[in-house]
Amino acid sequence: MKMLYAFSFLITLFGCAIKSQDGNQPPKGEIVRYLYKYKNASSVPIIYYEVARNENGITTLSVSKSENEITIYKIDDNTLTKIDSLIKEYKVYKIKRSYRTPLDVKDGWSWDIKVEYCYSPALKKSSEPQKNCISSHGYNYPLKRLPRWKQGIYAANDLIESILEGLTDDDIIGKELHYKPKGKD
Repeated sequence: MKMLYAFSFLITLFGCAIKSQDGNQPPKGEIVRYLYKYKNASSVPIIYYEVARNENGITTLSVSKSENEITIYKIDDNTLTKIDSLIKEYKVYKIKRSYRTPLDVKDGWSWDIKVEYCYSPALKKSSEPQKNCISSHGYNYPLKRLPRWKQGIYAANDLIESILEGLTDDDIIGKELHYKPKGKD
């Protein structure tokens, strides 16, 4: 009987280990980047949002909608905190790392999400901050088919859209290209 209990315990442990390999873990530390891309078979995304805090502590929003050019805005520092609240409220960290259709077709459209966190654990030997992230992507797999946490992604994107509505050309701090044409630097 003891052997049966021990075996049951090991199977449960093994099952948890397998389950956690495909998923993300609850985030640790301070959010430093939110990235969302939705694209078709072309190399330029249909929608591209990136909210990040740069090395100078400035929070930026990089946006592109069906264009090769990315517009970079300086935005309010609280934006990442608001996105982090949505990520935690909707438990976006429960997202699997990959979603694919049964035929694994990769020539249609896809989406990617990545949320990076930075923390400095007190017990680490290295003084370097450690990064952990929530990441996922899907090929020809509708985001709308996913569970409740998808609402967190929609809510974060809606927040970004509402911020964009209030921005002007004066808020632009730069522009860059997704892809540089060959032979041009």
